Amino acid sequence: MVEFAAYSGARPAEVAAIRAEDIDGDWLVIRGGEDGTKNHEERLVPINKALKEVIEREGFEQRTGRLFHIKSTTRALHNACERLGIDSVTPYTLRHFFATSCMEAGVDVATVADWMGHKDGGVLLLKTYTHVRRAHSLREAARLDF
Repeated sequence: MVEFAAYSGARPAEVAAIRAEDIDGDWLVIRGGEDGTKNHEERLVPINKALKEVIEREGFEQRTGRLFHIKSTTRALHNACERLGIDSVTPYTLRHFFATSCMEAGVDVATVADWMGHKDGGVLLLKTYTHVRRAHSLREAARLDF
């Protein structure tokens, strides 16, 4: 579940509601479960290489029904971190990882916003998810040629 959340950018309730039937070829259909998505619209997220590896390794395409039998991704992550004796990770930490990784890889902001279900063209994404890692910042600065 952790890898699936980190590589899909789905919101916590969306991760908990993912069904095998939501894996549609090269696309992940985010439906959001009983209550739908936050903005009440399904969206398509392309299945990237890392997400595809998780789907294949776990045999998700051969299953039916919900992939994760949990009520709360937040509670599941908290309990797992507690058992492992590590600092707590939240579903939004994983969502932040997805957004930051996409932008650092050069995916344009509007596309990342679409994948994440933001309807503002990327305004919230730029406000919230642009904490760039230092190594990436140095690599980008090295590209400058004045």
